[in-house]
Amino acid sequence: MNCMNCKSVVDVGMEICPNCGFNLRVQRKCFSLSNMYYNLGLDKAEIRDLSGAIDMLRRSLKFNKYTVSYTHLRAHETKANLV
Repeated sequence: MNCMNCKSVVDVGMEICPNCGFNLRVQRKCFSLSNMYYNLGLDKAEIRDLSGAIDMLRRSLKFNKYTVSYTHLRAHETKANLV
């Protein structure tokens, strides 16, 4: 895992970044919220609630802008959904 403040490599179980002193619990909480909103967005897209999906994915990006790759989102599309 990398510290979101200084980008140095840190062990997963650490509470504080040894390089910059950033609270890694905050980082883990941000990642957890980001993943939650991302998964909610995928659920909404699956039931064709596209406005809701966009809202959830935007919320996900507010907590971790690196969590969602365009390629990963495109992988969830199917030919049936594109017709």
